[in-house]
Amino acid sequence: MSRPEPPGGQPIEVSVLVDGEHLAAIEAVVAELERTGLRISAVMRTVGVITGTTDDTSRCSAFEALEGVESVEVARTFQLPPPDSPIQ
Repeated sequence: MSRPEPPGGQPIEVSVLVDGEHLAAIEAVVAELERTGLRISAVMRTVGVITGTTDDTSRCSAFEALEGVESVEVARTFQLPPPDSPIQ
């Protein structure tokens, strides 16, 4: 799966869904994600979602391969043109 590159070298925001069998061990999943290169922003234990940032979209495949990870989603970003731009 092709992953979008961040504009201008900005960190890539990532959401990780933990599978139901690993919710009780979510801290172990967090530790493995950190070891693999994800800078953790938030851990939503009740719903099994971990958010964070990385500098390299190729790491997302490594995140997906970890035990307990059901899916990884890269946040989509967009940039509107400036207000004085001819295209609105």
